[in-house]
Amino acid sequence: MKLFYYNSFILLIDYLKNISIELVNTRIQTCLFLSLLIVPFKCNALVDWYDSSLTLLRGNDFETGDKERTVLTIENGVGYSFGDHFLFIDNYRNQDEYSAYGELLARVSLNKNITSDISYGFFKDVLLALRLEHAHPLDINNQAYGVGTDWGIPGFQFFKVNFFTRRNDMLSNNELINVVWAVNWNMLGQRFVYDGFVDWVSEIPDSYTESFNITSQLKWEVTRLAKKPVYIGFEYIHWNNKFGISGLHERNLNVLVKVHF
Repeated sequence: MKLFYYNSFILLIDYLKNISIELVNTRIQTCLFLSLLIVPFKCNALVDWYDSSLTLLRGNDFETGDKERTVLTIENGVGYSFGDHFLFIDNYRNQDEYSAYGELLARVSLNKNITSDISYGFFKDVLLALRLEHAHPLDINNQAYGVGTDWGIPGFQFFKVNFFTRRNDMLSNNELINVVWAVNWNMLGQRFVYDGFVDWVSEIPDSYTESFNITSQLKWEVTRLAKKPVYIGFEYIHWNNKFGISGLHERNLNVLVKVHF
């Protein structure tokens, strides 16, 4: 097991070294690094929780581009006294070029900013939501505006549903529904997590076919480093009409190593 940790660490460091220059040069990365710098100063009146992670994924059934690839995903989430944000960037480099795709979801809570409690039963909150999407090097920038909802469903660590109108950079506007969830449990003294998201994107006549993407991860906590979990597991992508391309369906199983810090 120690050899596994060592080899995973060396692989991660080598991959970070190979893409470090490109990480700093992309705008979406800059947003992440600013958030990582600012939040640890702990404005205690504002920050309720904070988490960042690095995930190394390897899959062999990607559609579009290289079929086999290793992807480094950077994630950062913060809960504030007034709302929350979540940011991720998928980074990939082959022999020819570096590419990245990132999303920033920022939400302002109604329940946290008024004196009355609007929660009822499983329903916990409604939020104003903004989602920004950036693809490099294509320089595609989409914005989505809408309403988020938080739910307190028994057995779930969190369950969130967001509804957006999406302003596309190179296409007409369309609609987007985003669902995210997490479940964790202990079994035989071991901790497991199952989490993921669903993105449903509506059709744009003559240019974008209705798209449906379920991506989820099943992870086992193998150890802790500085009190933060380290996971190994699997990610499965089930994507119909990927990127709105009619008939392009991705079924892709990835193995992963995920380190929180």
